[in-house]
This record gives sequence, structure tokens and C-alpha cells, in this order.
Amino acid sequence: MMIASPSWDREQLDAARIAAIDVFRTERMEEPLEAYLNNFDNYQGVIEDLLETTVDLTDLDSTALDILTDQKMLEALRYVPGPPISADDLKVVADAALSKSRLICASQTRPSL
Repeated sequence: MMIASPSWDREQLDAARIAAIDVFRTERMEEPLEAYLNNFDNYQGVIEDLLETTVDLTDLDSTALDILTDQKMLEALRYVPGPPISADDLKVVADAALSKSRLICASQTRPSL
């Protein structure tokens, strides 16, 4: 007797996708500190540039477009949440689109404070 292959409806697939993203985020946040420290040593100069540009990360809002559209700064930003994450992982964790055109569009439509 053959066993029927499983099938899922859209709601089940969406629930499984959301659960997988939650598990992924949790695993990323629990990675070992040693991996972060090793990579930080390799990128210390770029991190220092990021800190200077953002006034020690206190001015991320007004510098975000410059940082996220500069390859070196974007690379450095990946190391801020520690442990370092890939650009694709940063998009999932941040739940954001990080393309230059989307960032420019968002900055132009954001209300001023």
C-alpha cells in the first residue's frame, strides 16, 4: 500500500515559513561570541569608520542612506549586531529591503522630525 504524499494549503505554508524565520532569528542571536571576536579583528578599521560616521552609532537615522549605499559601510554594519551576519541574513533579521533604490525612495517619503 502506498502512502499519500503530504500536501499543505497556503495558510500552513505561511505558518511554517514564519516559524522557520523565527527559528533562524533565534539561532543567529545565539551564535558564539568567539566567531564575532575573530571577525571583528579583521574589520576593525571599517568598524571605526562606521563609528565615526554615525557618531558612535548615535546618529544612524540621518546617516543610514550613506552607510547602506556604501559597500564598505554596509559590510561594517553587518558586524554591529554581532555575531556577524551575511547581507541576506541582515535583510531577514532586519525585516527590511536594503537595496539602494528602496532606501532612497524610503528616505524621500519619510516625514521629517
